[in-house]
Amino acid sequence: MAGPRHDLRPQDVLVALKLLLLEQKAGWKQTDIARETLISPSEIAYSLERLKRHDLITEDKKKVNRAALNEFLVHALKYIFPGKKGAPARGVPTASAYVFAEKIRTPAEFLLVWPHSEGRSRGVSLEPIYKTVPEIAVNDMELYTLLCLADILRSKSTAREVNLAQEELKRILFKKSA
Repeated sequence: MAGPRHDLRPQDVLVALKLLLLEQKAGWKQTDIARETLISPSEIAYSLERLKRHDLITEDKKKVNRAALNEFLVHALKYIFPGKKGAPARGVPTASAYVFAEKIRTPAEFLLVWPHSEGRSRGVSLEPIYKTVPEIAVNDMELYTLLCLADILRSKSTAREVNLAQEELKRILFKKSA
């Protein structure tokens, strides 16, 4: 007998993280998520439905189930949507290069970047969780931080980086719920 299957897509991670940031704002709409993630409104609707079906967001699709999202990001993300590293490229820094720059000195040859033609950094390319990430993250620093933390968790980072990312993720997820 086959185990349970998931139908989550990579953009669902991006949508869940954006929803986390929007849920505190009154009156947001699905079109706000679409505009701010560069994902079509119909795909946002499908994504929210998938997230609800997997209990990562509430039934009304307005709030993130923080404990479930934390568990998913920490324990499942690296298996379901692993970070694929590639050739050296110019792009937007991700992972610990952005979030923990003051705590962890990443040598240039190990810097991870999302490939992007307008990127100012060179490093090892890391396929973003979704194709629009390099464009949208640089205009939304909170989302950028969350996406970098997710990249640490999915990209076979060092144990120290993973531990720091897990602590920071918990701080962000559970600080905002108060």
